[in-house]
Amino acid sequence: LLSGVDAVLTNDTGLMHIASAFGKKLFVIFGSSVKEFGFMPWGAEYELFETPGLKCRPCSHIGRSSCPKGHFRCMTDIAPETVASRIVQTLNKRSAA
Repeated sequence: LLSGVDAVLTNDTGLMHIASAFGKKLFVIFGSSVKEFGFMPWGAEYELFETPGLKCRPCSHIGRSSCPKGHFRCMTDIAPETVASRIVQTLNKRSAA
């Protein structure tokens, strides 16, 4: 499946690392974890989306499906429109080049 795509939108999971191994352009969402843990893609071009400045981040090194604080702002404060717009801009630049 990955061989036929130009880019991958993922969170900080195994898919990020697999797509990185295929050399795919990555758009990565970091919620409860942070890049400082070292779980970044190797050898792939990536753009990171996160909510900086939250005092409760990081609350996990493996990601969470629920928020211990009850607000899950690390994810909900990342606007889908922002992510989608950035993906479209990047892919349009690549196809124009």
